[in-house]
Formats: sequence, structure tokens, C-alpha cells
Amino acid sequence: MQVPIQEHSACNAGASEADPEVACRKALSQIDEKRYEERLLEEGAMHILKYGIAFCKKRCLVEFGGAR
Repeated sequence: MQVPIQEHSACNAGASEADPEVACRKALSQIDEKRYEERLLEEGAMHILKYGIAFCKKRCLVEFGGAR
């Protein structure tokens, strides 16, 4: 039996962010602030993976924010 997994990422993009790790943390904070997890649970999601993504031109950093 396959279980669907809902993924939600908040991207914090822009060359103005000097530290991509800070941008990833901001993106993960945005997921919590906007309560995306609650909305997905209300829609029936059983498993949620959270990622923060920061990118600038060809550089990208992805930070895993946890699973439920």
C-alpha cells in the first residue's frame, strides 16, 4: 500500500540574502507562520515533509525542516 506524502517548501530567494543558511531558516519559519502544515492536515494529508530552500543564480541550499 502506498501512502501519499505531501511536501511543502517555502522558497526564500534573492541575491540580497548574504547567508543561504539564514534564508533557509527564514523559509522554514514561513511554513510555520503561514500554518501550511495545519492546512494540509485539514485537507487529509497524512505525512508532511518540510524544506527550506534558498537560491541565488546557480547556487542552491536545501534544508530539511522535519516530517510529520
